[in-house]
Amino acid sequence: MTLESPIPLASFDQSVQPVNTARSLPPDAYTSDAFYEFERKAIFGREWFCVGREDQIPDPGDYFTVTMAGEPLVVVRGTDAAISVLSAVCQHRGALVAKGSGSCGSYLRCPYHWWTYDLDGKLVTAPQMHKAEDFDKALHGLPGLRVDRWNGFVFACLHADTEPISSRLGEFGDYVENYQMGDLRTTEPVTTVGHPFNWKLMVENGIEPYHASYLHHDMFEFPKERNYTTTAFESDAAIVSVVNHGFVDASLNPTYRPYFPVIETLSDEDRRRFGFAAVPPNLMLGWQSDLIFWFLILPTSPHTVDLQWGYLLPQSSHDLQMFEHLLELSHAGVEDYNSQDLPIAEDMQVGLSSQFAPQGRYSHEEEVLARFNRWLLARYRPVE
Repeated sequence: MTLESPIPLASFDQSVQPVNTARSLPPDAYTSDAFYEFERKAIFGREWFCVGREDQIPDPGDYFTVTMAGEPLVVVRGTDAAISVLSAVCQHRGALVAKGSGSCGSYLRCPYHWWTYDLDGKLVTAPQMHKAEDFDKALHGLPGLRVDRWNGFVFACLHADTEPISSRLGEFGDYVENYQMGDLRTTEPVTTVGHPFNWKLMVENGIEPYHASYLHHDMFEFPKERNYTTTAFESDAAIVSVVNHGFVDASLNPTYRPYFPVIETLSDEDRRRFGFAAVPPNLMLGWQSDLIFWFLILPTSPHTVDLQWGYLLPQSSHDLQMFEHLLELSHAGVEDYNSQDLPIAEDMQVGLSSQFAPQGRYSHEEEVLARFNRWLLARYRPVE
């Protein structure tokens, strides 16, 4: 079956031009129910998406759940230490076998009729099914997704033929190598739900530097020379925007200074810039001298999205006596920016529903958005 966009692909032609001639995406790409259903299949049904961090489930039986574009999933550490990403939908009547996070021991058990699955998704117990004709437990396991890992992040994919994400992120991994991201430990993620805007608006806001000097003018002394750089990699798996602020160890909080010790492996150049990246479709990263913050974007409808974020720090920072207090201060600094970014995204969702909504022209400082558009269009094109 061929997937075809309900918005004519010719409508995207101007959105993928070089930035100085490009226009933004058609407004219907943010508001149409039909287009969202198309994206669920063309993007979230075929691409790798991030579900969280390995260190959220350090021990066998540990699990957490996440819902990606309507698919309830459970991420679980097996008895062999392997990580599985399984459908959380019981194959009996559709109840959820897991919610939240915790430890399930050696099995996932549906609370409704106690159908029980091992940590690979195999059905091991189905009470009172012995009279069901031709019932084969081997045919009723929890569907499993492909799993890939990169720098401590866990990715999942519903499609059998999509190239592994880890092989496409090699160049980006080299770019951020000094942060030794795979060795950093995450904080417990914070989840907020029901934000009233399309998922792509969060990606766009997270990577374009154009708005920072204006929307956040009272939050940070952004460089007057507007020294922004963008980087894309041949694999197109990551889109990076860098603010070369020139201050040693500047941080996104009211003090401008890091609350935690600087990551010891950083170069002087690393310590004089902020970095922001999208690993489309749903992982966002930002880095400064003492930590990395990570966001998961979890679409729930054309008009709504859930967000989950955490902070990556060295073990030595986690061990500090004042860790929780310093984390609270760091989180408050990020929330100050969210308090400006999120309402703008909400306003944009309203504006994009208007009959006067534009396909607006880009500034040269929004070059990353034209790159993101090209990533999207490559996945919107008809595929079998």
